[in-house]
Amino acid sequence: MTTTRVRRSTASGLAACAVLLAAGCGGTPAAGAAPAYAAVLQPELEALAKDMLTTGAVVMVRSPEQGDWAMTYGTRT
Repeated sequence: MTTTRVRRSTASGLAACAVLLAAGCGGTPAAGAAPAYAAVLQPELEALAKDMLTTGAVVMVRSPEQGDWAMTYGTRT
């Protein structure tokens, strides 16, 4: 992995965190419904995992204001 790629991946990870922090502060979602930030964060995380050639990952976000959210990502060869 080159230094440029590591920096780009790190920047993407930081951007994903910034997106999460900038998401709206709505109430807790209904049971089974994804929080509002999930619609923005999921594509960012999938792109980051693909860019980093990650074969599998689990992401868990815990938010008292917006509710918890989990995502899995994986590829199969």
